[in-house]
Amino acid sequence: PMAAVLTMAQAWHAQPTESLLPYLVARQLLRVDALALALDYLNQAAPLVQPALESERLRLVADTLWRLGKLQEAEQAYGRWALAALTSGEAATAREWQARLQFLQAQTSGTSK
Repeated sequence: PMAAVLTMAQAWHAQPTESLLPYLVARQLLRVDALALALDYLNQAAPLVQPALESERLRLVADTLWRLGKLQEAEQAYGRWALAALTSGEAATAREWQARLQFLQAQTSGTSK
């Protein structure tokens, strides 16, 4: 997988206006738990032209922030995903994750929202 990541990253650096390549690099990096680096590539891929891929990119950003322990940023990212979601099910899932993170943040700060 890392050879594929390097090949895609090199192709992207040759064509930096192509937003799909950093998205694909990020997907490969997530497979090997290189979360911080994957997040950087996901952010560089924004926005993707295809609505389905952009929705998926937003979900991956939110999930990656959560996995990195950046709860407030993840909550905001799930909100962005909810707005861009293509189905009511995706939007509901994003809002559910927002609520979970709000609850978790309230528990860790000793306050309630």
